[in-house]
Amino acid sequence: MAQAGSSTLWLSVGVFDSCPPLERAIAELHQAGFTNRELCLLGTCSAFNELVRRPDGPLMPRTGRALYKRERQLLPWLSDDIEVLATSGILLRMLIAQATAEQKGEATGPSSHLIEELCRKLNEHFNQSAIALLVSASDQNQQNEGVRVLLRNSFHTVQTYAVRTPRSFAFDRIATADA
Repeated sequence: MAQAGSSTLWLSVGVFDSCPPLERAIAELHQAGFTNRELCLLGTCSAFNELVRRPDGPLMPRTGRALYKRERQLLPWLSDDIEVLATSGILLRMLIAQATAEQKGEATGPSSHLIEELCRKLNEHFNQSAIALLVSASDQNQQNEGVRVLLRNSFHTVQTYAVRTPRSFAFDRIATADA
């Protein structure tokens, strides 16, 4: 298990096949103290078009730019057979840094296969136009809170990870938090 601290990513992943549970999960995460900068959506273009839209209810203040408004970036390394998009933000930058470290052989230990495992576990869901909601936590206690929210709303088993992040991202994360 990874150690707590600025170089550990506490990640939880829930999968959603309809809009109301996804919106409910995001709202509950906000109520639990998570901000949009700690969230990232992954899915196909058609899944985004079907499931990601402006929530019916009011937006939570001070949670960051709404996920439905975020720029989407293509992640060609996440799936060989479909185009997967992700919402922009610090969590996406961490995933890109992790993918780069894995490709260069710089990721070690349990974290050396995070992207490969995400691909394996999520690919079938992406093929069925589902959206994955990734939640980053600052420690294991906050991760547990996020997992409880995802378990109440996700249509599939929630995945959890505690991995050492690439050193360059840990410094970027500290600098971004101070800005």
